[in-house]
Amino acid sequence: MGITNLLPQLKSITTSTTLENYRGKTVAVDGYCWLHRGVYSCSQELCLGQETNKYVKYFMDRVEYLLTCGIVPYIVFDGGYLPMKKLKEEERRSSREKHRESGLQYLENKNYEMARQSFIKAVDVSPLMAHRVIQCLKKRNVKYIVAPYEADAQMAYLARNGLVDAVISEDSDCLPFGCHTVLFKMDQVGNVDEIVLKDLANNKALSFVGFSDDMFLDMCILSGCDYVASIPGLGVKKSHGLLQRYGSWKKVVRSLRLEGKLTIAKSYEEDFERARLTFRHQRVYDPTTQTLVNLTPLESPSSEMDFLGPIIPDSIAKDIAEGNMDPITQTPFPVMPMPTCQPKLIPFTIPRDATRKPLVKPAFISPEANKENAFTRMLSAAGNSLVHRSAMKRKQPFADANVNKWMYKKPLNLIDVSEAAKNSRFFKNSTVVSSPPEEMKSSFLTPPDEAISTSEEVKTLSPIAKANTTSMLPKSTSTHVKAPRTLFDHFRFQAAPCHKSK
Repeated sequence: MGITNLLPQLKSITTSTTLENYRGKTVAVDGYCWLHRGVYSCSQELCLGQETNKYVKYFMDRVEYLLTCGIVPYIVFDGGYLPMKKLKEEERRSSREKHRESGLQYLENKNYEMARQSFIKAVDVSPLMAHRVIQCLKKRNVKYIVAPYEADAQMAYLARNGLVDAVISEDSDCLPFGCHTVLFKMDQVGNVDEIVLKDLANNKALSFVGFSDDMFLDMCILSGCDYVASIPGLGVKKSHGLLQRYGSWKKVVRSLRLEGKLTIAKSYEEDFERARLTFRHQRVYDPTTQTLVNLTPLESPSSEMDFLGPIIPDSIAKDIAEGNMDPITQTPFPVMPMPTCQPKLIPFTIPRDATRKPLVKPAFISPEANKENAFTRMLSAAGNSLVHRSAMKRKQPFADANVNKWMYKKPLNLIDVSEAAKNSRFFKNSTVVSSPPEEMKSSFLTPPDEAISTSEEVKTLSPIAKANTTSMLPKSTSTHVKAPRTLFDHFRFQAAPCHKSK
């Protein structure tokens, strides 16, 4: 569980780093943290009592990554239950049982998603699961130890005595226990958040200038921990302010009782004192002397301090530490077959299928990434249809930008065009109909039907030219009517009204 809301208050001294910076160093790892993550993928199988090996594979993948980074891992597993956490453990056990029953009910109703979520909350990590992982650690010659009670206290003992250089955990309890360097939030690529205890004086959210180690521990206990019931309405910030004001936890509790705003249990002072002793003097295993010792030596040992962890013989503590005995029942583990630490690799071959269609190369290939602009990326994202459609609708540019659009209509086959009109810009770069023969010119004074029928040249004219020829000629036979000589005369003549002969 850890100290609630402690890590966000230490954000200013949290450094993002990688495991590559710890190459060649020995790092302790909270093994149960990785086991709790590994059982997520197989929670249903474990709750239903089915055989699975997924959590072992997950655990060993992380160990292999540490070895790849050049780190010497030292895996630490939890042991037996502390009397101080008896109430907390019973509460967690009842919660897991309720979620397991809910998962079975959802599974019976075929609500598989809700059943999976319930099984994730109901699954628990047992010493037998840790024992199976230990078998794989032995094969890889990886250091490990099973703590007689709490893994956090065991890792703090290893760190204080120089057996490890840092600690990898997700539990903020490592800080009040006294781990000098803790690595949180390790991901799959080796990124971690590093917190060093000696940097507490540089913290910005909560100022620890003038705080001793005991005051920091008292602040964590006041805000709520696993060893004593927390006071409702008292968090990290308020505990920090009260300790900064009064200087000791006893004065803080006395002041809160006098105010009467917060509900405090009658035995809170006694439970608080036991929690302080548990953080400072919990019993751990010394791998050098292979004996059971205290995290910090007691000034006056007493037989009434079983809340620090019941005293067990050194021989049993050694068997527990080596993973040969169950730390809860203190009985040897049954002989089990060696678990498969690495899955068998099945060669993958692509089946040959003659009916498969060959890959079609796209018609539109975008330019290189460094030469693309926003417009070409838009065309590439839209697909080939947009490119082809836009290319079809795009109009060709004009040869002469100064000419209006109506000048580029299909030219009419005029009857008579002068040399000046031929050389004008209206007919430049365009086809001009040559002047008709003499007999054709005389046909302008005759009716349109007769002129068209007697001339072979006019038969070759286009329908538009025939219509213009018949429409623009006046029906009068007066001799003052003349054919247009220029394009300007042509339009003026076409717009002029027809005069009837009197």
